[in-house]
Amino acid sequence: MTSSRSSGKRRRNNKTGAGQKAKGERRPKPSVFRLLPFAAPLLLVAVVLSSPALSPAQDAGAQQFQQTFSVRGRTAGTLIILGHPSDAASIQKLADMAIAEANRVYDLLDASNPASEVAKLNATGGGGKQKVSWQVADAFKAAKKAAQWTKGAFDVIVVGGDHNSFSVDDKDNTVEFKKSGMEARFDQIIEGVLADYLITLINQANMQNAMVRVGNVFRGIGQSLHGPWKIQVQEDSSAYARHALNLTVSNTGIATISATDFRSKPLIDYRSKNAVNPIGKGATIVMSDAALAQGIAYGVFVAGPEEGLNILSKCGGRGLIVDAQGKFLRTPGL
Repeated sequence: MTSSRSSGKRRRNNKTGAGQKAKGERRPKPSVFRLLPFAAPLLLVAVVLSSPALSPAQDAGAQQFQQTFSVRGRTAGTLIILGHPSDAASIQKLADMAIAEANRVYDLLDASNPASEVAKLNATGGGGKQKVSWQVADAFKAAKKAAQWTKGAFDVIVVGGDHNSFSVDDKDNTVEFKKSGMEARFDQIIEGVLADYLITLINQANMQNAMVRVGNVFRGIGQSLHGPWKIQVQEDSSAYARHALNLTVSNTGIATISATDFRSKPLIDYRSKNAVNPIGKGATIVMSDAALAQGIAYGVFVAGPEEGLNILSKCGGRGLIVDAQGKFLRTPGL
């Protein structure tokens, strides 16, 4: 497989660019691809793959290669690539590289890791522009956009300011905290960032059909062996199990959030920085990128059904919100 540029803007000359092993990093032990159907775990808002009839892709000899993985033992993921059996070894190498890269970028964004770029930014907040890798600059840019659209209900600035208190320059890869004492955390968007990055790496290797799940976030390009990538969203309480929605994940990102995600941790409204009770049961958001989908899904869930629909209308997103009574509220055209 030869490398090609993806449709998104990416810079490859940075020392922390894709495919380069960070100093001291141990690559995870390669795992073997398996030819399996895709199945996502059930949530309060359940997500499962919906497959139409077999397409001619099977007749052409294509196969669906699936590999599960874990991001630093904290977040489960699944990678599916459509390819020819004769390319199995190359696809395996691509998958191993992409998963290792996802772990490396996670380390850059993990604020709990003192060696991460985000932790170093937190430690030197207010000290002027700080150089970061392009992956971290892109993550701050996506987070800022999602925070603006949700009016701060979602934010990565958890202490000392908000999304208006930092600037990011993706031309020279710098981030500046404008106040001292600021602290950033990517906990509510990191799965989307990694899903987008994995798809970028796969696409740059000239693989045009792939699907990634990281946690409760999906990102797809092209189509599956059986047609367009699709997931099915349903509210899984017995009273409302009849409600379901099929969503296509072709060149889009989809993020699902549920009240069950916050049974053991607080739901924070980043406008006030205070813990709040969930207003609804869940939300599923469709955007152009997985990071935006996850950030906006969090903001919509915090804001509640009515305000959430207004957010989606203004940002051009599509979505499904499950209110406290289990009613499905959909944006037009979904």
